[in-house]
Amino acid sequence: VYLLIMTLQQQSKNNLQTNVDRTKEQLTKVKQFIQKNLHHGELNPRAIASSVGVGLRHLHSLFETEEFTLSKYIKIQRLDMAKRLLSTSVNSITQIAFHVGFNDISHFNRCFKERFNITPSELRKRKN
Repeated sequence: VYLLIMTLQQQSKNNLQTNVDRTKEQLTKVKQFIQKNLHHGELNPRAIASSVGVGLRHLHSLFETEEFTLSKYIKIQRLDMAKRLLSTSVNSITQIAFHVGFNDISHFNRCFKERFNITPSELRKRKN
């Protein structure tokens, strides 16, 4: 009986570790997909879940242990990419905003200011 209990406990630990590893792999796959597709304005949870082969509810659960929700993560990645492009690209602020998936320049400007405490045009002036 003792041996059976020990075997079952070990199997349970192995299954738990396998689930943790699978969750980490799925989260990595989701984040990579997001990075590759930030420029798509229609990038949304349903499209992501479908593309990486997980359910919508499971997709959101992958971000429960992360610092940000899925939607917030996407927005932050877009803003971070926009900041890099504003520093290195000669494209207009509007072109950059649309390139990283924003489809409303006013919304982009508000989000950018909220994230970096500086407007995109102020950042661009500082870089020049």
